[in-house]
Amino acid sequence: NIYADPHAAHVVCSSGVRLVALGLDATHQVRGTAPRIGRIRALGSRCALAAAELLEFCNTLPGNLQGADGAPLHDPCTVAYALRPDLFRAVPCYLRIETAAELTLGHSAVEFRPQSDHPMTALWVTHCDADGIFSLLTEQLAQL
Repeated sequence: NIYADPHAAHVVCSSGVRLVALGLDATHQVRGTAPRIGRIRALGSRCALAAAELLEFCNTLPGNLQGADGAPLHDPCTVAYALRPDLFRAVPCYLRIETAAELTLGHSAVEFRPQSDHPMTALWVTHCDADGIFSLLTEQLAQL
């Protein structure tokens, strides 16, 4: 998502506002495996069936799998963090977005070592409880 507008992301990350960042290293921990999708499908509602079909479709896209079992769920991780931050582990960091280099445009440069001239205003998510996130998703779909 940052690659779409790295300059805007740079402004946000440089603003000093406290941020939580879920990079691909975190969101790739949460994958739509067949058993997880099966639990959603078993709910039987229109919404649950539609969600299961979307997840199954994502699993057919070669770029999503990259040798793993199930496609990663990037956006649902963000929503899950807002609802249940206890399902995630994060560490403080200094976060900048590359805007000048052609090769790394949009790259999230993350510095974990505290330095006085770089305020550590972001939290970088390092671990996601994938089963907990899918349980949350399933619980929410069951209410629809």
